[in-house]
Amino acid sequence: MVTSTSARVSGRDAYLPLMADDRRPGVVFRRTPEEVRVFDSWRMASERGRWTRSWTAADGEVRIGGSYCAKWREINGRWLIESETFVPEACRGGADCNR
Repeated sequence: MVTSTSARVSGRDAYLPLMADDRRPGVVFRRTPEEVRVFDSWRMASERGRWTRSWTAADGEVRIGGSYCAKWREINGRWLIESETFVPEACRGGADCNR
């Protein structure tokens, strides 16, 4: 995965602690798929859509969002994310938006 801050994370074991370590108050992450296409011959799919993330900072609510794309692969009857990239396109709120 490539995060909105361009950090690269490889594998579930690396991804879960990254999310668990986010201890900001009121964190909400939402991804909204707009299109999913399946390539049956290779049991792969693409997903694209919009994402938002918000939290409460010392100087008020912060809301960031943008677009994402994900590659899925069916392995042993289960659809698993093979890669995903999040691109920030807007940020509203406090100092966290001024990176």
